Amino acid sequence: MPGRYSPLFAQDLRRVIAGQGTSSCIPVLLCPWISQQSFETESARSFVQALLDAYPCDARIIYWKNIEMHQAPEDDPGYCWIKDGDTSHTVSQALDVQAPLSDWSRLDGFLADFPSADYPHLFPVNPPADGRYRIAHWWYTIFERHWSLCGMSNALMDYYTNPDEGVYTASPLPVP
Repeated sequence: MPGRYSPLFAQDLRRVIAGQGTSSCIPVLLCPWISQQSFETESARSFVQALLDAYPCDARIIYWKNIEMHQAPEDDPGYCWIKDGDTSHTVSQALDVQAPLSDWSRLDGFLADFPSADYPHLFPVNPPADGRYRIAHWWYTIFERHWSLCGMSNALMDYYTNPDEGVYTASPLPVP
């Protein structure tokens, strides 16, 4: 089934995002949030694909190579969060109670050996430009990374016991 409309051009979506006007239709960004694999039956998967075909995504989503906790890719041994090789905390523990950075005194060493954004395979699939707005899509960052490094209980307690040292202490964005 052909799409009901053509995707917006990058400049149209930029204008909408910047609050500088409208576009010919409401921007559609369904593809990062639904996928055929999320549905059990073939009829449901077919319906989702027909929906995505009928309403094309107005942005080109480009996925990045997420940084793993301990497992670095072969081509860059430094592209992981924890490099000390200590995986003992992962034995028989649920993901939300693991705490590889269980002591804040280790933070300086952790930050000194932070994974580089210059990793050459950061975007393993970078499709050619097609006129749409391009979005680098990631997941499992800020809050997810905080609790995966410190443990969920520790992370939640950090927000309560140390609110002035937390992630959310930046100045609020100005309201236009």
